[in-house]
Amino acid sequence: MNTHLIQLDQDMTKIAVLIDDQGKTYTPYLWDGAPPGGHHRSGALIFKSVAASPKSIELKLSGIGGVVRSFFWQLKGQ
Repeated sequence: MNTHLIQLDQDMTKIAVLIDDQGKTYTPYLWDGAPPGGHHRSGALIFKSVAASPKSIELKLSGIGGVVRSFFWQLKGQ
């Protein structure tokens, strides 16, 4: 993440949620990356396994600059 408008000081495990195509939500149990602060952060959100094989997933990040950021992936069948 990169910004020069706000500090990236959020607890990533508290602001992230993963949603499958059935509406089931998953919260991360670990942020493996840069600590809070500054204008640049990178890392990985670690989630427990997603149930079944969803057709799509969405990652929502709330509380960064007062907006919700949403990322959507259409998944291929196995």
